[in-house]
Amino acid sequence: MNRSLNATVLPGMQRFGTASVPTHAVGLALLKTEWQKAADLILQKRHGEHPDVEAARDAWLKEHDLDKALSLFPKRVVAERCILESFKKQKGDTRNVMGAISTVSFDFLEFQQYPGSIVKTRQLDS
Repeated sequence: MNRSLNATVLPGMQRFGTASVPTHAVGLALLKTEWQKAADLILQKRHGEHPDVEAARDAWLKEHDLDKALSLFPKRVVAERCILESFKKQKGDTRNVMGAISTVSFDFLEFQQYPGSIVKTRQLDS
């Protein structure tokens, strides 16, 4: 099978994304109950983001200013806002991160499907 058909048929990077933080990595952290790691992955900087989102991430990651970050994050950036709002409500406790990021629960499915996608891709490339 040629590579162009392979890219069309299989989920590959279209399914799991080409972002600096693949959703399956977040899913793995969640499955391992590594709440802080999952939150950190979601909150980390991403190449090429809109300047308003970059400013919000900087407020959190560089300045450690929760209120400033929340005020700067646009409403469209749902998962990040949910996590920071949970941190604020729980005074930094990460045990409720799973509830806060229920909006990104698809990450579990991403992680479960990722190994199968790799195997299929390798079989078709052979």
